[in-house]
Amino acid sequence: MTPEKQKLLDRCQDQLLELQIELIGMSALFKNMADCELTSDELHGVGISLEKMAKTISRSLGRLSLMMPPER
Repeated sequence: MTPEKQKLLDRCQDQLLELQIELIGMSALFKNMADCELTSDELHGVGISLEKMAKTISRSLGRLSLMMPPER
C-alpha cells in the first residue's frame, strides 16, 4: 500500500472511530429519554449532528472505495 493510501485509510478509520463514539453517546441519550429534558431546539441540534455524521460516513466510505482495486 502506498503511503498516501495508508494515510487516507488511517484518516478514514479515525473519523469512523470518532463517529462510533458519538453514536454510542447519542444512543445512551435516547435510551434514557425519561431522564432527559431536551428542548425542541436541542433535539433539532441532535438531528443536525446525525445528518453530519451520516455525511462523514458517506465520504469516508467513498474514499475507502476508491482504494479498492477494480474488479476483473
